[in-house]
Amino acid sequence: MSRRDHDRVRFGFEEILEGLSPGTTVTIVTFSGDVIGPAQFVSFDEKTGIVTLREAGTATPGDGTVILLLASRIESIQFP
Repeated sequence: MSRRDHDRVRFGFEEILEGLSPGTTVTIVTFSGDVIGPAQFVSFDEKTGIVTLREAGTATPGDGTVILLLASRIESIQFP
């Protein structure tokens, strides 16, 4: 993928993330192949490009993992 194509993808995901409502369930695949989710979208900071997600815990309903990732490292976003 060329740098120009990569920038188009990145900016496209930033637009999607800016429009997501907190609590939306997503599954994200990063460029390194990591699969994150299903997780709840918490927020997107357009200044830093950081996405905050919360993965549900398996032990108790209030238990969960907070995940911070750079929007520029997202390869795909899935919505159930």
